[in-house]
Amino acid sequence: MPSKLLILGIDAASPALLQRWALEGKLPAMLELMERGASGAIRGVEGFYIGSTWPSFYTGLNPARHGFYRIEQLRSGSYEFFRPLDTADGVGGTPFWKLASDAGRRVAVLDVPLTRLDPSLNGIQIVEWGGHDCVFGFQTSPAGLADEVLSTAGAYPLPSDCDADRKTAADFDAFVTALERAAQAKAAITRKLLAREPWDLFLQVFTEAHCAGHQCWHLHDPSHPSHDASVLGALGDPLERVYRAIDRALASILAEAGDGHVLVLSAHGMSQYRGANFLLSEILYRLGVTARPATAARSRAARA
Repeated sequence: MPSKLLILGIDAASPALLQRWALEGKLPAMLELMERGASGAIRGVEGFYIGSTWPSFYTGLNPARHGFYRIEQLRSGSYEFFRPLDTADGVGGTPFWKLASDAGRRVAVLDVPLTRLDPSLNGIQIVEWGGHDCVFGFQTSPAGLADEVLSTAGAYPLPSDCDADRKTAADFDAFVTALERAAQAKAAITRKLLAREPWDLFLQVFTEAHCAGHQCWHLHDPSHPSHDASVLGALGDPLERVYRAIDRALASILAEAGDGHVLVLSAHGMSQYRGANFLLSEILYRLGVTARPATAARSRAARA
């Protein structure tokens, strides 16, 4: 039995899409999990930026107690921005895998978002081989594990900041194809390390749905103002392609997972990237409260 508890996370996947496409037979691994086990909805941390979700998941604390809201946040009592993960304190609280490790359990922690490398763990850890908005860069414990990961899967196919100015079907196809390859490579790493020894706790997080949601939701959603039906027709639904790639990755891992307990979760969802908050800088400028927003100034200079 490779793992007594195997946790597979899907970062920023829409629960509604996961359920719909599973029931339509497009995500067979997810459907089998839903039919064979218990399933249900979970709620993210309400009223906070999404950066607080993963720390709340792995510490069991709300953001007021672990103190992390986003990669850059205001220092309490000031208007000064700082990066909490650049400080020694980082995220408050103790990850549950650290508690398991301290209790003598063997743990493997792979690519859990917003986590710092902990060489004291009784096991192995991979930080940001493939992640979204990476902070620390690719690191492993033990250090030699990095060479093994690279020999197994190579470098991650995309930069951690997946945002780019993509417009054509070819642009998006190259992007989605890279995400599909990334999910397959992450599964290969997982299977290899899962088979290494009988782990007590094994975690892996697929972050590819996060990048796909940010860059491609407007193609998936016909009601989005930037929807381009011609690109969608040439490309196919990019979110469905990435979700199906992750589902295939899950299936390949579960086929070798033995009889241990399995938990698959999406810690927070994804939807359209629209809202009145994007107007705030312009509103404050027009009220005479702040200087002209930098984006507006650049746009005006470009037109001139």
